[in-house]
Amino acid sequence: MIVGSYGLKAPGQTAVSFTGEKTYEIIKTWGQEYLDDLKGIKVIIVSTNNKFEVGEGFTLAQSPQDALAQARHFGVKCVTLTGGSHINSSFAKLGLIDEVILNVEPVIIGEGIPLFAPTFFDLKLELLSMTQSKGKTIQLHYKVVK
Repeated sequence: MIVGSYGLKAPGQTAVSFTGEKTYEIIKTWGQEYLDDLKGIKVIIVSTNNKFEVGEGFTLAQSPQDALAQARHFGVKCVTLTGGSHINSSFAKLGLIDEVILNVEPVIIGEGIPLFAPTFFDLKLELLSMTQSKGKTIQLHYKVVK
């Protein structure tokens, strides 16, 4: 599993993205243009609230394990975990993260949403690559050392 940006796709596989309930609610406010960018990506919302309603094209999973089972059902072995902090931490605590991809933007924010919720786990990382886009974004790609 990969934590990082949308758009990651293993060759020959359908792209699947896992996101949390709060992140899903934020995504819905970004407008149709952003939602159109998600076409072709199966988005699975992970929530313990089995009454949580998801829109057309989205699927609900009750746990990280359930989300992975659904991805396997779609024939997918590589997925993208796009947050938020609680879902990222729940997958990390279970040892389900293989890679971490971080995009570093040229801006400093005084307050925001953390990448991981405060809970006990360690992810030891090994840098695989670092790239810089034309827009000055730096992408760090790490392997989780298990």
